[in-house]
Amino acid sequence: MLDDGWFGRRRDDRRGLGDWTPRPDAYPDGLGPLMDRVRHLGMEFGLWVEPEMVNRDSALFEAHPGWVLGEPDQPLGRHQFALDLGQPACLDHVAGVLETLVADRRIAALKWDMNRDVPQGAGRPLVPAATALFDRVRAARPDLDIEACASGGGRADWRALSRTQRVWLSDAHDPDLRLPMMAAYGLFAPPEVMGSHIGPEVSHQTGRRWSLHARAAMAVLGSMGLELDPTTLAAAQRDTVRACVTLHKRVRPWLHDGHLLVLPHPDPALTAVGVFARDRCRALVCVLRRAPATSAVTAPLRIRHVSGTLQVRVPLLDPAVRRGAPAQPPWIDMPEGLRLTDAELRAVGVPLPALPPGRALLIELCPAGASPSDG
Repeated sequence: MLDDGWFGRRRDDRRGLGDWTPRPDAYPDGLGPLMDRVRHLGMEFGLWVEPEMVNRDSALFEAHPGWVLGEPDQPLGRHQFALDLGQPACLDHVAGVLETLVADRRIAALKWDMNRDVPQGAGRPLVPAATALFDRVRAARPDLDIEACASGGGRADWRALSRTQRVWLSDAHDPDLRLPMMAAYGLFAPPEVMGSHIGPEVSHQTGRRWSLHARAAMAVLGSMGLELDPTTLAAAQRDTVRACVTLHKRVRPWLHDGHLLVLPHPDPALTAVGVFARDRCRALVCVLRRAPATSAVTAPLRIRHVSGTLQVRVPLLDPAVRRGAPAQPPWIDMPEGLRLTDAELRAVGVPLPALPPGRALLIELCPAGASPSDG
């Protein structure tokens, strides 16, 4: 997915929005060579767009200043105006630009962003206009994969989901913030539509540092993506990412339409969120340590919502946990896994190691006797 900065005059977030043509200095031959290279590597190509917005420093604003929604002296969000799509000429222009863009079938996906609140527009019906824009693009390319922005545009409702494949819940990658978001949205929609990426080591919202294992353990619970530069990773980190991707592909057939739920634990500095298969015979639980433990022994995690005798696995084990394995419960290094009945999981729970802050643990539950390749 080619992110923000590929178009028009875009050098920073003060210019270029509205001009959806490749930057000539960055892409003198257009996007074709890059798209062909990506496809040659066995991947599909996608673009970031924010079509409902415009910067003052753009060819679109200079040609049509009257297409701005709201007063000219309004406070701006991220240095941009919203476009008045309620004006038929404005809607036709934006739709036509997008239709021309996605007519190139090498573009398989759009990340449709929206980074500011929309001001009141003189009573214009803004939601139908935005819906009409989505419908125009969808009609031009029914096979196009679209991820809608959620927090900026409020695009996480049924109307948006009837026209898009997934939503991006927030730019907050901090697992301590994002896991509760995912659990809350899980009451409304399945994991399949929740964009969930391995984000940066240091959260730019909170400044907290999280291990790669913690970020990967969280990402695998949704519609997984990688928001990182693989060329900067050490060999061990690449192995972790590869293992996470492999795990996600293995469990995706049941995980994507499962139920995402919060699991209570007596330690307030420990968060546990799991996805449970509809048949209650499989689950994947992320246990996150947010702050130092207040007790020398971590209480077991009681797990409901499952049925039958289940095998416990610990995929993607963090080296920080394994280093302390001799002092931890022996199940940590048991490759065949621990077997517990649903009654035992509810009454006693799964034993947990002493996780350091900023670390996480993935616990996988599957039918007893199932091999890892079974999903």
